[in-house]
Amino acid sequence: MRRLKNRLGIVLLVLVFAFSLLLIRLVYLQLINGNELRQQAFQMQNRYISSEEIPRADIIDRNGISLIGSEVKTREAMITSDRRVFISNEPHELIPVSDFGEHQIFSMPIIMRYGKDSLARHLIGHLADGRGATGLERIYDDYLISSSRYLWRIVLDGRGNIIPGLSFQMEERDVPRNQLVLTIQKDIQEAVEDVMDYHKISGAVVVMDPLNGDLLAVASRPNYDQNNPLPTQGTSLLNKAFQHYFPGSIFKTFIAAAALEEGLVTPTDVFHCNGVYIFPTGLRINCWNREGHGNINLIEAVAYSCNPTFIDIGLRVGRQNILKYTERLGLTDNSIMGYPQNLVNQINIDYGPGKIANASLGQEGIMITPVQMAVLISAVANGGYAVTPRVVMEIRDQDGKPVQKIISVPPYRVWSDTTVSSLQDMLYAVNRWGTGINAWINEVPSAGKTASAETGSGLNALFSGYFPIDNPKYVVVVVVEGGRSGGADAAPIFKEIMQKIKTQ
Repeated sequence: MRRLKNRLGIVLLVLVFAFSLLLIRLVYLQLINGNELRQQAFQMQNRYISSEEIPRADIIDRNGISLIGSEVKTREAMITSDRRVFISNEPHELIPVSDFGEHQIFSMPIIMRYGKDSLARHLIGHLADGRGATGLERIYDDYLISSSRYLWRIVLDGRGNIIPGLSFQMEERDVPRNQLVLTIQKDIQEAVEDVMDYHKISGAVVVMDPLNGDLLAVASRPNYDQNNPLPTQGTSLLNKAFQHYFPGSIFKTFIAAAALEEGLVTPTDVFHCNGVYIFPTGLRINCWNREGHGNINLIEAVAYSCNPTFIDIGLRVGRQNILKYTERLGLTDNSIMGYPQNLVNQINIDYGPGKIANASLGQEGIMITPVQMAVLISAVANGGYAVTPRVVMEIRDQDGKPVQKIISVPPYRVWSDTTVSSLQDMLYAVNRWGTGINAWINEVPSAGKTASAETGSGLNALFSGYFPIDNPKYVVVVVVEGGRSGGADAAPIFKEIMQKIKTQ
């Protein structure tokens, strides 16, 4: 009997010990490790798919309107038997939730970063592996990267099957995001690109505010697909608005300004053009009008873009003065506020009358960007002040407060009032009855300068002008690669852009 009681006591002790272990384990699981286990169970039951192709901050225009054209596209998703999730990169037809062997395949609406209506693609750039590869996407990558804000929730049962009634619900998370605010104005950018695409232009267009240098539109063609940036036939990753070109006769505006500023000519001075300028060495440079313009004053020389007249004036101005004023006006500095890039000066005039003559015509020794051409014409439109180009206004946080501001550089005087008044009369004459007549519309009087620049393999047609005359608000530079002449090809583009902008 005693032996039986001893055995029962041992069994009871074992049971009490085992129960104690179970109780300790239960307390540990419930109180100490409970949250972690609940999270694991929740994760096993729930799967989240980002509704954004690439979670990233927005890039907006000066009025807060997005420029990247995000749009929703259908993407195929798959949950494997071990509950892993995969998203296809290619769109598919919408299909119902179904069971394909061990995998469940379904379709999801995904917000693509770039849509078909995205603007200023060369300026904004594109991504590679979710990070900025070119343009502003690369420059401001650290400010633009983000985690998912919008997610699709997928609920699985114990076997890993999708529960349709509980699944496919959108959840929004409080994810702080910045905004990159540009100086670009969306409606102007859109108008520019519409005109360029309609005419299938290869080249660039820049629209600038002449009062402060803000870039209101920056467009380059051929365009490219930001979602598939690999260059193919008919596309280009090169932002031609920031590339250097021979300005051709647009530079005659500068030569006239320098000569007036130095007191070397007056608007009424008379020059003679017989169709060619002949140097003592025998070097000949023809006028585009082979018959010559005869006797013309400076206003007529600008309006008709007379080569011999500007060779004469350029030689009077001289190499040193040309270099002095190009530096003063900022034509030796291609920097753009908010868009750091390699500084390049492609104004390099060699010695000798022939070299100075070519430079005076905006050819050999003179290469500037379309943005710098806009700076040149802005100094006429705004009353003689050099402006510094700017393309980014600021970076804002999720509350709309500035994280980083790009402050405009105050304009500084380059040309005197007398010089500017004469230049404005000359550029008005270009559009009213000179080579820029195709840019003229009576409703909105404008002023500008045509150019046809030799490239070695053809011509680039250029036009740079401003409007309206009385209170200039816009400077527009047009570069048409492979054109016939500035008056025939670039001036009409300026006119169409001006017509679109004035109605907005």
